[in-house]
Amino acid sequence: MDALLHESLGVERILEAEAAWGPVRIASLQRLLAEGCPEEQLPQHSHWDWSRKVGRLQVGTYCCLGVECEGRMQGMMMVALAGYEAWLPPDRGQPLLYVDFLETAPWNVPRLAQEPRFGGVGMALLEAGIRLSLARGLQGRIGLHALPQAEVFYQDRCKMTALGLDEDYFWLPYCELTQEQAVRFLRGA
Repeated sequence: MDALLHESLGVERILEAEAAWGPVRIASLQRLLAEGCPEEQLPQHSHWDWSRKVGRLQVGTYCCLGVECEGRMQGMMMVALAGYEAWLPPDRGQPLLYVDFLETAPWNVPRLAQEPRFGGVGMALLEAGIRLSLARGLQGRIGLHALPQAEVFYQDRCKMTALGLDEDYFWLPYCELTQEQAVRFLRGA
């Protein structure tokens, strides 16, 4: 199945995706609760609403990427193209691409969908972020604050370096991808 990468989603497309995702997200959460899932074990991103995130696009340094397949948005990633710096040597202090939000459509999330439709959407978005970082002269560097439930994905699957909890950002774990790690990611290592 061929997927289409959108490198710059406009507000209308983001709202369209949220309109499709929101009801599925809510129905999935209701099902999990009915099955006895404790509230603290619900997916931590389940409260996200992309219609509240579109205002970031008015700031010239943000853009939203998306993966579309079968005519539906399968995942989106909001990134800041400026204003963030690397924490890790040898790139400490150098600019990087910052991933503000990354979400896969609820029908692709194993916890939310009994039979997930598409896998690898998050990896495809992160790869697109690396390529965007390279195109912007940021040498593939990426940083992000992960939700605790997603930290293992970023460390194990994406091979990002976890730098611990950031007391200045809601005590969320901070992860970073260096130039070297970005090259390895793109090589599939």
